[in-house]
Amino acid sequence: MSSHLNTLRQPEKGRDGLTELIITLIVCALLFFTGVLIKYFKAYNLIAGYNTAPREVKEQIDAKGLGDFTGRQLMIAAFTPLLGYGLKRTGLVWGMEVGIGLLILIIIYTGIKAQEFNPPDAKNSSAKISILITLIIIIAVGAGIAWTAMPPAINLENEQFTISGAYGVSIKYSDIEELNLTPEIPALSMRTNGLGLGPILKGHFQLEDKSKALLFLRSASGPVLIIKRQTKAEMIMINCKDPAETRLLYHSLNKA
Repeated sequence: MSSHLNTLRQPEKGRDGLTELIITLIVCALLFFTGVLIKYFKAYNLIAGYNTAPREVKEQIDAKGLGDFTGRQLMIAAFTPLLGYGLKRTGLVWGMEVGIGLLILIIIYTGIKAQEFNPPDAKNSSAKISILITLIIIIAVGAGIAWTAMPPAINLENEQFTISGAYGVSIKYSDIEELNLTPEIPALSMRTNGLGLGPILKGHFQLEDKSKALLFLRSASGPVLIIKRQTKAEMIMINCKDPAETRLLYHSLNKA
């Protein structure tokens, strides 16, 4: 295996970005047109909670006021994923998270504010349900981030080595085209699907030269182990919080 870092292999340009844009536009369109149906076409049964409410409760609800408010909020929320996508394309690493965060905040606010349109007897139970749902969302998101941020376990086996945990992968030694230890982390341009939490970078990223890389980085400084594969254009970058551990992994893989 060569220890010389050649020019990084180029991915198919634009395909990932176009796919992400299409998905973002679909989400935006679904939110926007749902809002239009509720506000202007009185599709009130699309409103969560109202559609399952007993008939006597529905008769006490200000359906038009609830529909106008909910529909307007959904139309506003429809633009948040697009905002996040735009921020990401301009180079803000947390762009999509900003958009998703705004979307969640709008949905939570809408759910709480919508209680004002309920009859007094139904407000308390609805408020409890809204708080419970909010807590579940916060706990689920927090648990997901914590699990993703955990250090990966790297196991060297007879014919391959395995990186366990979030974004885990198994790589056969015979598939390694180049194995390099560089003093600095190559410049990154954006995160396409992954986590950026301080010095912790994990998941799929794009380099400034448009190359793809799967990152398992625990430190913002080098050295960094770079693995280029024969079967995939996406290279792998690994480093540990302790530089000595990164060097040890490099030497262990070189002997494998």
